[in-house]
Amino acid sequence: MGWKVEDSNPSLREYDICLSFAGEQRPYVEAVALELKALGVRVFYDKYEQANLWGKDLYEHLSWVYRKAARYCILFASGDYASKVWTTHERRSAQARAMTENAEYILPVVFDDEEIPGILPSVGYLDARSTAAEEVARMAKAKLGPIIRVEYLPPNPDVLFKKLKLKSDGDRSRCERVAHSFLRRMKRATTDGRRLVGYVFGTACAHNKLTDPHVSLDMMRRDTQMPVPEIISTFLGLASLGFLARVEHHVFDDGDDDALHLQWNDMTAYKNKKLASFSMNSSTKVAAAMIQGSLEHFCEDCVVKVVETLDFSALSTDAGAE
Repeated sequence: MGWKVEDSNPSLREYDICLSFAGEQRPYVEAVALELKALGVRVFYDKYEQANLWGKDLYEHLSWVYRKAARYCILFASGDYASKVWTTHERRSAQARAMTENAEYILPVVFDDEEIPGILPSVGYLDARSTAAEEVARMAKAKLGPIIRVEYLPPNPDVLFKKLKLKSDGDRSRCERVAHSFLRRMKRATTDGRRLVGYVFGTACAHNKLTDPHVSLDMMRRDTQMPVPEIISTFLGLASLGFLARVEHHVFDDGDDDALHLQWNDMTAYKNKKLASFSMNSSTKVAAAMIQGSLEHFCEDCVVKVVETLDFSALSTDAGAE
């Protein structure tokens, strides 16, 4: 499954996409921005940033945005774009990034046949005259691939509620409190600690996989490429974060083996009695459901990054939740 990763490099950029355009094309660009936002893409669009831009040195800040703050820049090319001072500044900043990284970064969308300095005719582009704004946004989302958030729990984790079969507003609210506590504890874990917790909760045996998550210790050793003493030592180091691991003999479908069982106790001292009771009885279920629900829709190549970055965005069906 590839749980042992040597060079994990999760994206810490503030935006997924930044938009560079001339004001004359704003209606089309705004439709692109709206669709990107609906698709859950973090987009830099000036109208969404008015409070953030207020008082800033725009020359310096925009240079940072177009050079470093996003994974891709959609450049809306036109005669109007080519003639303006600010769009020239944005373009040069974006081109400096593309040249430094020697990788795809600028995604052109053309409105006319005006040539833009530094954008070669051989670069693949979309034509706004024949491509709807919503289609541009959908193609940009596809270009991004699976979006990995960093230490993120969505504001409405309805997938988590469904997995735990929680129907009352009270239980859902209590679940969110415990979920945020689990996220805080996992932030303090080492990378190996996150991987091992993710492995046990994410690949737990189907029998009682939420209430008593457990896995074959030998299979875990093979998949993680970590020796058993190192696995045990790593879990011992997680005890202060509420994790309790134990090894017991277990009969699996394919034979007998030692099984590693993992429980998580939310050690937060809640004053509310109902919340304290929920936490005591459901901490492991919430933690396991968070991991399992987050990994269900990702391919094997992405699951390690999801665990390492603590990206729980898949726990919400609201794509635009941010």
